[in-house]
Amino acid sequence: MIKVFIPRYRTVDEPNKKAHTVYEIDVYVSGKLHKFDERYRAFLQLHKKVATLKKHLLNTPKFPPKQLTKLDTRDLEIRRKGLENYFQALLQLSPTPTPLLLFLGIPLPSVSNVTYEVDWRAEPISHQHVVIFKPEYFSAPLNSDDMPDIVVKGVLMGLYEVENEN
Repeated sequence: MIKVFIPRYRTVDEPNKKAHTVYEIDVYVSGKLHKFDERYRAFLQLHKKVATLKKHLLNTPKFPPKQLTKLDTRDLEIRRKGLENYFQALLQLSPTPTPLLLFLGIPLPSVSNVTYEVDWRAEPISHQHVVIFKPEYFSAPLNSDDMPDIVVKGVLMGLYEVENEN
């Protein structure tokens, strides 16, 4: 099971570069947490890749716009929540889009782990073995006195530690 949360964002101000916002992404895969930060442009690239898979866009929410009126905390929080909702919707799709798995750093399932269902009706059976039981082996009545009932004897021994003598 994969869960994705974007709990916070922060502004990164590097020397000689324009300040930008990064979003912290928490990815839970089978209960294990993996964290990383990404800029909005990485999310936009992912959206463009997923958009090429048109069948997946039917149930996805609107992707948050690139241009914000101003980079205040209210607008950034709305974008953060929109990105988180977008990820939650993508994870509901079956199968999960490959670009999303690659973006989150989740290894793709290998082909060797895939089990193929065989359709046994595809090829007709050319022959079948036939087993014949001769009636004389089963016509003689069994005498219970000749052969001890080992199942009853075993159960009695196991439960009561008593041997049943027949």
